[in-house]
Amino acid sequence: GGARGSRDESSVWKDYAQVWDPEDGSLLSALDASGEILGTSPCGRWLALEDGIVALDDLTVHHVAAAAAVFDAETKSFVLADADRVWRVRL
Repeated sequence: GGARGSRDESSVWKDYAQVWDPEDGSLLSALDASGEILGTSPCGRWLALEDGIVALDDLTVHHVAAAAAVFDAETKSFVLADADRVWRVRL
């Protein structure tokens, strides 16, 4: 499915993300995700993977390893968890 970023159209598939320019349809950037996609933000700008959080506007990866992720809209953060702990990453 598609998700809209602030300046471009983003498409996300399991283990792969692409960012497209809405003006001319050109591919701006692509990312081969390592691990499964755990969740996305409601705005479609952030993607949580097993090995990090990706900003879909520019595919910047913030490396944090997790087994599960839930987006908390009230605090604009991902709540991440693994076998040992639960923590929050603000966006």
